[in-house]
Amino acid sequence: KGLRELVDAFRIVNRRLPESRLWLVGEGPYREQLYDHIVQSDMRGLVLLPGAFDFIDEVLAAANVFVLPSYEEGMSLSLLEAMAAQLPVVATSIPGNLHIVNDDENGLLVPPRTVEPLAAAILRLLDSAELADRLSQAASQFSRANYSSRRMAADHLALFERLLSSQ
Repeated sequence: KGLRELVDAFRIVNRRLPESRLWLVGEGPYREQLYDHIVQSDMRGLVLLPGAFDFIDEVLAAANVFVLPSYEEGMSLSLLEAMAAQLPVVATSIPGNLHIVNDDENGLLVPPRTVEPLAAAILRLLDSAELADRLSQAASQFSRANYSSRRMAADHLALFERLLSSQ
């Protein structure tokens, strides 16, 4: 999932911004290995593993940046949720993300399995409120225009109408 690289990238971010914290939200089969990496990297207390949340909106509202460092992924619901919540996003340039994120238009893309470009993209957003705001506004507009419940319902109705009319 790229979380080890994110922890390593965050070390660079935290050196520049010592008050910053990284929350790795969710559960997964590699949680213990990830925790061991955090401890070995001397990042305990700076990188937090709070687990899963029932209401992710609250977590997204508290965040400054959303990062999806995956090596491979389909269309990520968590990425779309972050974009809808008007968070600036950094994602890896893998096929699933390329359908959602346009680099420097509604988010920032970095190559997968890289540390320095990931840190640089995060710092770019944290250093420039103007860039973060521009990208987050565009991300929100994109996600709502293309993936809102209303849009999906309308697309399904149009599909059903086409199927019924073709019979």
